[in-house]
Amino acid sequence: MTAIPPGIRPESARNPSERVPDSALNAGKGRAGQGISTSSRSVALGRDPQIDEWTALARVVNVLRPDWRWTDIRSALLADDRAYTAIARSAILGALADDVRHPNGLRYVGHHGTATPIPPTLAERRAELARLTEEQA
Repeated sequence: MTAIPPGIRPESARNPSERVPDSALNAGKGRAGQGISTSSRSVALGRDPQIDEWTALARVVNVLRPDWRWTDIRSALLADDRAYTAIARSAILGALADDVRHPNGLRYVGHHGTATPIPPTLAERRAELARLTEEQA
């Protein structure tokens, strides 16, 4: 049995001689994150500082629906007048829905701020008409 080096707990399954490869996250930070600008760090993390949130959302939807052009998706998203969070939610839900066939259909998916009115039942309508005729008489 080999001796456990100091600082290594016995229950640790990692071999101390194994070198853990640097991930893209660690490689982008440099030595303790010094000497690299914020924009360089963003690119290393997979974020492009030149892409705005609308283009990013359009590209996410394009991943879900590759048959749609991302420029058409972006135009449709910009034409929607709801809040960004509502647009983002409906864009992803719409991209996953089979009944949405064009990016312009994304604006009709999701919550629009007002509830859909429920029409009265036949019995409720008859009762309302009876009440109105009684009031007029």
